[in-house]
Amino acid sequence: MKKSYLHLLFIYLLVLSCSKEATVTPIVEAPPVAPSTIFEQIFNTSNSGLIDNNINAIEFSSNLAKIATNNGYVTFDGNIWIVLTTANSSLPSNKINAIKTSGSITWLATDNGLVSYDGTLMAIYNMSNSPLPLNNIRSLALDLANNLWIGTFNGGGLAKFDGINWNVYTPGNSNLPNNSVASITKDNIGNIWVGTANGISMFDGVNFTNYNNSNSPLPNSNVYCVTIDSNNVKWIGSNGGLTRFDGVNWQTYNMQNSGLPL
Repeated sequence: MKKSYLHLLFIYLLVLSCSKEATVTPIVEAPPVAPSTIFEQIFNTSNSGLIDNNINAIEFSSNLAKIATNNGYVTFDGNIWIVLTTANSSLPSNKINAIKTSGSITWLATDNGLVSYDGTLMAIYNMSNSPLPLNNIRSLALDLANNLWIGTFNGGGLAKFDGINWNVYTPGNSNLPNNSVASITKDNIGNIWVGTANGISMFDGVNFTNYNNSNSPLPNSNVYCVTIDSNNVKWIGSNGGLTRFDGVNWQTYNMQNSGLPL
């Protein structure tokens, strides 16, 4: 009788213990953060002077925002929006792909030539009146000597313009790996880094050093953007994710190993 009582007591305590262990405290998820609390203000064609919601590039000069869109060039000083298009200016195309400011001159890369704009007058450079290799310009950069570097879409390669003289680099006359130049930037010691459809390339003023997915850990050779941080580390955006290159070590972030969404 005593054994039976102890047996029943053991079963009761076991059931009681399991029921406590099985109790799950519900997790209360935090409400999603509303976009309005992430971004201070969102500008579009409905609530501002923007002429197009497709923004290709933004550059700030003092307090003036310079905005490249698919339908014109826009400036915004915090109060006034100014829009320049082919209808009200000498712009050769409404599609502005890149902006670079050099002193009082704003350089605009368009689908139909290079524009030098001093705030009043525009000078247009194209294949007809200059050595520009292609009118369809994709990227711009300034080096330490204030030379303008120009990257073109498929077919033109890379050009350097000092205001008078032009130098054009293609796979035919140099080690540039591809004629499609999506991104150009300079590093902390003055080298030019170029993102192309066949990897990234570093130009030291004489030679191009090329990195692609065949000769380096770069995950994909189709490079869209390159930027360089204050530590001279190169950050490379490609079809294979985001890659960090410090000159020796490579690290790639993608959907599988990081919080990248795509």
